[in-house]
Amino acid sequence: MKIYSLLIFAFLFTVSLAAQTNEAAPETITRSNIVNLVATEQLPRVNNNFPNNSVLIQQVGQANSSYVNIASSSSSVTVSQNGNSNDVAIALRGNNISESVYQLGNGNSVIDVSTSNASGSGMQVIQKGNNLELERYGTSRTSGPIKVTQTGNGSGQAVIVRQFN
Repeated sequence: MKIYSLLIFAFLFTVSLAAQTNEAAPETITRSNIVNLVATEQLPRVNNNFPNNSVLIQQVGQANSSYVNIASSSSSVTVSQNGNSNDVAIALRGNNISESVYQLGNGNSVIDVSTSNASGSGMQVIQKGNNLELERYGTSRTSGPIKVTQTGNGSGQAVIVRQFN
């Protein structure tokens, strides 16, 4: 009886090892993965007959990227990138959205995503330096507009704002 138990245990153990070696390695989450996810985010369409929507993107340098996806009846978004390899990814929906991002340096990143109503939310970001990161997920009517200024060089300087009602 013991021999049968050992054989069954050995068979099950080797099968589980074989199953583990065939698994694909999990994908590493990186800043570019998040930016690409935000860029493909599809927000509901809003009637675009409103003349109060504007997006201005100014880029000076190489390998800068800006993804702006706004669903709003009134919005103003300004992105200015002066440097190399800067990323901006914005995906918001709501009324009266105002957003301004200024990046001076290299390797800076801003991610602003809200799938809930971002009405009345505003954000002003100034990044002067290299490898600075700001991430905002969600919005809250009670917090009001957010103003963030980041300066310095080197990775590891990140601001993460999570606002969920």
